Amino acid sequence: MPLTGGSLAYAVGFSVNKEALQDTPDFNQINDNVFGGIRQAAVNASRTSSGVFGELSIPFHKNVEAQVAARYDNISNVGNKTSPKVAIRYQPLPSLMLRASYAESFLAPTLKQMFGGQEAGAQTTEDKKLCSAFPIISDACDPFSYSRVSGSNLNLKPETGKTFNFGVVIEPISAVSIGVDYFRINKKNEIGKPSVFQALKNGHFGVVNGEAQIYMTNQNMASTDVEGFDIDLRYKTGSTPLGKITVRNTTTWYTKTNSQEIAGEEMGKYLGTFANPKYRNVITASLDNDEWNATASVRTVGGMIDFASSLDNIPPGTRFIPAHSELDVMGQYTGLKNLTFTGGVKNLMGKMPPYSDMGTLGQYGSGGFAQLYSPRGRYLYVGLNYKFY
Repeated sequence: MPLTGGSLAYAVGFSVNKEALQDTPDFNQINDNVFGGIRQAAVNASRTSSGVFGELSIPFHKNVEAQVAARYDNISNVGNKTSPKVAIRYQPLPSLMLRASYAESFLAPTLKQMFGGQEAGAQTTEDKKLCSAFPIISDACDPFSYSRVSGSNLNLKPETGKTFNFGVVIEPISAVSIGVDYFRINKKNEIGKPSVFQALKNGHFGVVNGEAQIYMTNQNMASTDVEGFDIDLRYKTGSTPLGKITVRNTTTWYTKTNSQEIAGEEMGKYLGTFANPKYRNVITASLDNDEWNATASVRTVGGMIDFASSLDNIPPGTRFIPAHSELDVMGQYTGLKNLTFTGGVKNLMGKMPPYSDMGTLGQYGSGGFAQLYSPRGRYLYVGLNYKFY
């Protein structure tokens, strides 16, 4: 269908998926006969999911284009959901473009999160607050023994999200491009594992056969509001004796990271705390020739307070994790027909990420480093791709 700005375009599709999960621990694990082990449960679950989706591109005018899309999903044991998206692009000048979009999304809990069985592990504590939750059996708190029950939850709901973007792209000259996009992301019903004290606060504990148990199974517990800016700066040359040179810097700068750890609580401010840096940055320089190209990138994660709590609850004097940068290099050669050779080094200088007190805690499982980093160090890779057509 022709319009003023061009032809109407559309795309439609569907998907059908089948998932299955089976895990059969041995008799001793199921019956808690392994000393120092964790009692486990057998799992045998499956589900089917289907979806239909469509997208429509509407060029109202040569300078105005809109996109409308929607997806409908139906997942057994979870339910159904329709996720819409609308976007518009307006280019009043060759050197200026405005764009905006709104989208809704959802993420179904995985089979493991819903049906993956539950595990129980013995713990001891001398924490008076924890002991006081079991006055019948905790006469003494030196130490007090209890079991932490974690794992799946059949009653989980899908996570949902809403995303809004508004941006502008300016090209003052042909070699320079400047893009700035504001984004706002709202997520609800985020699935997580509550801490011991969050479980106690919500009454998820009890006494079974004389044993104190705290239930830390997966819960829809969190909501998150994130706002910030994506900044994209590019400079590219024409042909030079060596090839075409491109320098690009991309920055994500967060202005708001608020989270509600438990439904019903007030939103806490987490910007700049553990795993919530204020910015991330990647600067890349590349050289492209007809047969080969080379790229060098510096990835940077901003610093953060080494404490996983809202800003209002951080103790005075808490240490600060400094910003961390790593250098990557990569090259590619395509001079032979149908063959592409690729090679590079991640973290060329072999820099180890900064130490984190929070990263030593078992719940983060990151071996003394913040979750955002990899302790792998320098990593060399090579690749060969051959096309048979």
